[in-house]
Amino acid sequence: AQLFDVLSALALSSRFSKCLKPILAEIIFALIGLMRIPQTSQSTWETDLEAYLSDEDEDSFAITTRVAAQQLLVELLDSTGQRALPSLCGAVERALTQAESEPNPTPISIKSEEAPRWLWRESAYVALSIGAEILCRGVYRARRDGKVPSFNAVALLNPDGPLLRDVQPQLSVFLRGRALCTAARFSEIAPDAETLQPLLHAIIAALAPQETALLRACACRALSSFSSRQPFDGLFSSVAPNLLSAVADLLPIGGEDTTYLIVETLASILRHSSDETLSSAHTWLVPILVNLWRKRFRDQILSTAIVDAFRSFVRSPIALACIAPILVPTLSQALCVPDAEDVDGDRGQAIQSAIDLTSMILKYWPCDADMPSVSLSDLLLALLQLVRTSSDDEVVIRCTNCLCRFVRMGAL
Repeated sequence: AQLFDVLSALALSSRFSKCLKPILAEIIFALIGLMRIPQTSQSTWETDLEAYLSDEDEDSFAITTRVAAQQLLVELLDSTGQRALPSLCGAVERALTQAESEPNPTPISIKSEEAPRWLWRESAYVALSIGAEILCRGVYRARRDGKVPSFNAVALLNPDGPLLRDVQPQLSVFLRGRALCTAARFSEIAPDAETLQPLLHAIIAALAPQETALLRACACRALSSFSSRQPFDGLFSSVAPNLLSAVADLLPIGGEDTTYLIVETLASILRHSSDETLSSAHTWLVPILVNLWRKRFRDQILSTAIVDAFRSFVRSPIALACIAPILVPTLSQALCVPDAEDVDGDRGQAIQSAIDLTSMILKYWPCDADMPSVSLSDLLLALLQLVRTSSDDEVVIRCTNCLCRFVRMGAL
């Protein structure tokens, strides 16, 4: 840990950062070696999905050599930017070669023979994921200047490329999950929708019920990342219903991190779903989400994710008319906070999201249709109570904007 601190200080120093340039590739290769999954972690993660998701989250607070090495790599790439591309690519290529060959003597004395070779591939993909932003930026810059990118990132999305080869069923579940998540990070640079089809099919296959919960959770993470980056309209149109069903099937697994990941993934799919998909999915998915929200509306992070999922349904006129009677009572409950400190404390973000959802319902509600008067009254009273009790400026502003919509609807 102290050695990592020294390297981090050197990287962040305007005076000494140039000392790292000649050995940057060697440092990154060493970090890839240190990022290999320890055997103890493997045995824990195989039986505890929550532990895996917690330790492998990008903002993890886990204290391990693997996490510390990732954090140092982030700092190195942040401080060097595009200049680190040759070193990063060289180190990743060397690690992938190391996975296929007999171990060679290295200055850092990493004993490759003590662990399965797939561990090198998995940790190399971790490094690729961390460097995805600057690698994609380099591709965009080369395309803009009419040059050939120094890094062929598109090849990572090919069916015969290293990433999609490593999602085969006979391989380690950790390697398969990492390969999917890494490929998803590079989906934004695909030249066309056709290039992304193999990755989408691999994600769908990983969501199959016969796969382990760990791999299905990795597929959710990859799908969420993939959908947030995909620029092609209609890519999900034909598979969205099946994706929603496959992801929702994971909800009974439970667990705080698992549930949040599943809801976040559902929201990402819904954002790219057609009106037809939303109209058919609301009949079974909205009751599930409402029931979950009713039980966990005090959970700020989860509540915000559930509200994000509802936003897509609200934008669909057919779905909105059907879900309002189910959604509004729970929405009123989420907004009804008797304790002022609760409004301005940990639940602040969740309450703001609920206010925004109320505003969206009023905005998209058909002008020629009446909302149930009881629902309107419950929402209106909850908003007035928030205005009266909250000292949070943002909450009061959002409530006031929402009240303006009530006035325009004639609800007063």
